[in-house]
Amino acid sequence: MVVQQLNGGQTAEAVRDNLVERGMAPADALSVVHRACKRALYDGAIALLNKGYSPDAVKEQLVAKGWGQPTAEFVVGEIVARDLAPRRGRRWERVAGELAGIGMMVVGLGLFVGNVSGAFPTLPYAGFILMGVGGLILGAEKAR
Repeated sequence: MVVQQLNGGQTAEAVRDNLVERGMAPADALSVVHRACKRALYDGAIALLNKGYSPDAVKEQLVAKGWGQPTAEFVVGEIVARDLAPRRGRRWERVAGELAGIGMMVVGLGLFVGNVSGAFPTLPYAGFILMGVGGLILGAEKAR
């Protein structure tokens, strides 16, 4: 509720006064508004980074919204350093890697069955090796 009011354009003081009017202690209301402002600031910066804006462009946007330059630099620096904003394309890269690993395991299973049954013999242990490499790729992608 508080974040929505802040995002809706109300000032922090007005939101704090609303909380006090509803019976919250002034110190508690100030703490709630402070946490909400911090959350709104970080959420907004992360959303811009996820849309593909560069960190410098996000800093400019935050300064344009009224945040100080040191605050904007600290917030964006912390988000980038802690990797709080997922990079664009990272999800699809992971999916592609997982599909490659699964594909290698399936082909390896086919080679293994072909070698054991004699239906299409290949190099010895080719299917087992290919399944192992596919499993390694799949495991590496899952760990990323």
